[in-house]
Amino acid sequence: MKNVKLIILALIIVSFASCKKKIETMQYTGTIIGYVTIWDKTDINALDFDGVTVSIGDSISVVTDNAGKFILDSIPFGTYDIKYEKKGFTSFTKYGYQFVGDSETPAYLGTIHMIEMPTHYVTNLSIDEISLNYPPYTRISISGNIVNNGEYCKIKVYYDDNENVSQTKYSGYFYLSYLDDNFNVTQDIDISKLNGTKIYMVAYGYYSGSYTFQYDPETGQSLNPTFTKMSNVASFTIPSE
Repeated sequence: MKNVKLIILALIIVSFASCKKKIETMQYTGTIIGYVTIWDKTDINALDFDGVTVSIGDSISVVTDNAGKFILDSIPFGTYDIKYEKKGFTSFTKYGYQFVGDSETPAYLGTIHMIEMPTHYVTNLSIDEISLNYPPYTRISISGNIVNNGEYCKIKVYYDDNENVSQTKYSGYFYLSYLDDNFNVTQDIDISKLNGTKIYMVAYGYYSGSYTFQYDPETGQSLNPTFTKMSNVASFTIPSE
């Protein structure tokens, strides 16, 4: 009789655990929906919204339809980095999205904006005719050759006293736009925050992307993902007075 009771108790425990597991599964999955819009290099004209891959991790992904809509079904509760990708356009990542699930109403992610990536780049970036202008500024002549130049092609030049100068590591920057394919322009730069006399510069290409700024947790900065490194690193030595 004692053995029978133990068997019945074990069956009850197994049945309860099974039911609890089913209930938890039902409670903690749900649907996520959202939209994507895609813009051309002018940042004004909309392009086809379909074909954007929206993914969570390595195993869950969907593709947007003609309206830019996507639906992620049966997603377990959790915290996710949601990625948006389409070849030739800016990627976007929504970091640390906390999905609760447990609702008949889909979670709405809103609309993400993407824009064409730059295809122009600079070759033979160099700095010449360096002279002290008026402290703390120095005047340089910067030259190079632009490949795939066009009306909306813009350049942002970053400079620093470190050879690893980049969009996230710099002391100063300046913009160049509406340049000829072979350009040579004069620029005054502020060197008051620089140590030493060796200065490094690198050019990034971009169109506009006013909709597409996003927070980068690695750098702690809000970056425009259309900015693309597009030149060699050039250097020069600040002349003595």
